[in-house]
Order: sequence, then C-alpha cells, then structure tokens
Amino acid sequence: MALKLVRYEKKDPDDCAAIIRLGFAQRGIRWTVAGLEQWISDRCWLMGYNNYQPPQKAQLRQRIQDAIARAFPPSLLGAHLSSSAGHRPPQRTTSETALYFS
Repeated sequence: MALKLVRYEKKDPDDCAAIIRLGFAQRGIRWTVAGLEQWISDRCWLMGYNNYQPPQKAQLRQRIQDAIARAFPPSLLGAHLSSSAGHRPPQRTTSETALYFS
C-alpha cells in the first residue's frame, strides 16, 4: 500500500482502493486520511515519510483521500450498506485495531 501511494500511477489508485475495501470487509477498518497517514509513518518508517517536506506530505494526503473516496464512493457506499445490512463486520477505528500487515 505504501509503495503504491508513493507511485500512484496506472492501476495503483484502484489497487489502493481495493486494499482499503478489503480491510473493511475482513476486519471492519474504516480508514481515515489521518489514520492511514499515521499507519504509513509508523509501519513504513524506512520509507522516510516523517522526513517529507510539506508539499510531499500534502500530495500523500491527497492520494490517501483519493484512494478512500475510490474505495467508498457515495453511490457504492449507499448500495453496499443497504444490501448487506447485518452482514458487515463491526466498524472500528484504526486506533482500535491491531495492524500487522506492513
């Protein structure tokens, strides 16, 4: 995910969205821009996100926001939630969920 967000070309945006949807489907994770940015900083520290300059950090946030919007567009979110009510995993914030994939 972190590498795809850095490159963010070709199919990377759709791949990131699929990973975000998978996290929700399997573990109930509802990513936020801040939560995903924190996860990248903590789990992928070797990539040097903490040393990014403000324009690079802004670009990363825009890509994260885009990936989340692609994962749960308003039209898909409404249809998915109404058709799968009762079949969803419990929603958890990223701080409540131990994440071991980095």
